Amino acid sequence: MPEALAARIAMFADAEAAFAWRPDGVIVSNPTILHPACAAAALDRGIDVLVEKPVGAELRDVEPLEGKIGAGGPRAYVGYNLRFHPIVEAVKAAIDSGAYGRVLKADLYAGHWLPHWHRYEDYRTGYAARRDLGGGVLRTLSHEVDLGQYWFGGYGQVLARVSKVSNLEIDVDDSAQIVAETARCPVLKITLDYLRPAYRRGGEVFFEGGLMAYDFTRMSVEFTDYDSAKTRALLTVEDCDCNASYRRQMEAFLARSDDRICTLKEGIEVMRVIEVCEQSSARREVMHVQA
Repeated sequence: MPEALAARIAMFADAEAAFAWRPDGVIVSNPTILHPACAAAALDRGIDVLVEKPVGAELRDVEPLEGKIGAGGPRAYVGYNLRFHPIVEAVKAAIDSGAYGRVLKADLYAGHWLPHWHRYEDYRTGYAARRDLGGGVLRTLSHEVDLGQYWFGGYGQVLARVSKVSNLEIDVDDSAQIVAETARCPVLKITLDYLRPAYRRGGEVFFEGGLMAYDFTRMSVEFTDYDSAKTRALLTVEDCDCNASYRRQMEAFLARSDDRICTLKEGIEVMRVIEVCEQSSARREVMHVQA
């Protein structure tokens, strides 16, 4: 570590000593189950908070956080950093501009074989695999649930199947299938799993004018129009810096001024959708997301 950087880093043995240091902001990045309590401790002291996604493990634990922020007080955000990725920006720009017409439906997918996710650790001990730490694919890979609201507006009806279908040694869900309606997308399908041998994240958005496909593996966005059935490239990300979206998110957090960063309210809404998905799966019926 460079000496100049080391001189600016302070380490503390307990939270009270850290708060006494009077930080400008706090990043909460411990296991999911601990997020709400740590965020509350900072907000109660008037300190801005950026909470790693998801904002918590259970909706009942995160809803009280909203009462700790307000005009002139501390602010809280949730770390859905994909909002700052150029692929996500390109898709959102197309939706918002109406250049390809109305959205007809969308399919979003994210999957990764859990034992290969963090190769430096035993997958069975990580938070993503443990119910007592707030794990499970629906929470751990909830970026797509957030993109659903970020791109297409608030959720309405939801039908979901959340389950463990593999022989992985985990006590949480490893597969989630969601079909929902949102304010700007009549049919939104989200598929999340811990099962895909090679990481994949991508999706398709069907517009009145054609099909937009985005792919985080190929780092591309393409569009195929109905008239010609020809596909053209809209975006290719060369030499992608995987940390760029995190840096841009951090800059927005420190500036308190970027409308892309996920607000606490939006992060809680993701948890509300997750809870409704689990209820829908348990009851095997369509449920409605209500604030």
